[in-house]
Amino acid sequence: MTHIKDEEISLRKFFNKNAKIIFHDNEVLNSYVETFTPSYDSFENEDEIAILSIDKKLPLIGIRISEIKSIELIY
Repeated sequence: MTHIKDEEISLRKFFNKNAKIIFHDNEVLNSYVETFTPSYDSFENEDEIAILSIDKKLPLIGIRISEIKSIELIY
């Protein structure tokens, strides 16, 4: 599990993969990372991902790295 504050990380390694995301409010979302936007292309100057929930109950959702407490790959 990657704790975002513990290390400098790019969300790029999660692109096109399934991931378990834990938000700062401890909400957990198992998702597929559909897109990756590096900080230099982002409006907020932060890495961003867009995810689809694995169960497809939610539409495509954009998430900034600052919203993520931890993230890990799901195999």
